[in-house]
Amino acid sequence: MTPPWRIWRKGFTINSNWRITGFNLKAQEITGFKRDEVLERPCWEIFNADRCQTDCPLKGTLEDGVTRVDQDVRVVNKSGRPLTLLVNTAVIKNKRGITVGAVETFRSLAPGKVGSPLEREIIGHSPAIREVLALLPDVAASAQAHQGAPAELALQGSKLIKASLAGLKTLKAPT
Repeated sequence: MTPPWRIWRKGFTINSNWRITGFNLKAQEITGFKRDEVLERPCWEIFNADRCQTDCPLKGTLEDGVTRVDQDVRVVNKSGRPLTLLVNTAVIKNKRGITVGAVETFRSLAPGKVGSPLEREIIGHSPAIREVLALLPDVAASAQAHQGAPAELALQGSKLIKASLAGLKTLKAPT
């Protein structure tokens, strides 16, 4: 079995007591923390994430064993600057199949930067598109909060998105 620390490129590992057991170089670069500053400390003390107390992806993975992908999380780096990260989580099991910890990998979504070359090509630098995309987490949160609500709420959300898009100029596909 390949050790988890050889798989992950940007992230950290925790044991079943929530203590950080691994913190790689890319994680150090992104967060500003050095490995020896974080080892054996609870992850929430280091990251101060917006989801630590409510719906932590890492906690969910440890509880149910389900891998989570591209979870939007806001953390605070060592100098106090907020960072937006997309995180992935998975459990770490021993040879007997018992969960002994978890790994969280992440990538920074720094303001003004778009991830892949394809994302840059599709989204470009359009302030209007970025404005619409910035609304999506709120729309998703609203939809989640109103699950099972009348279809009228879904229709209202759809109309809101259509109205936002109507204000945009027609986009041409790259040639």
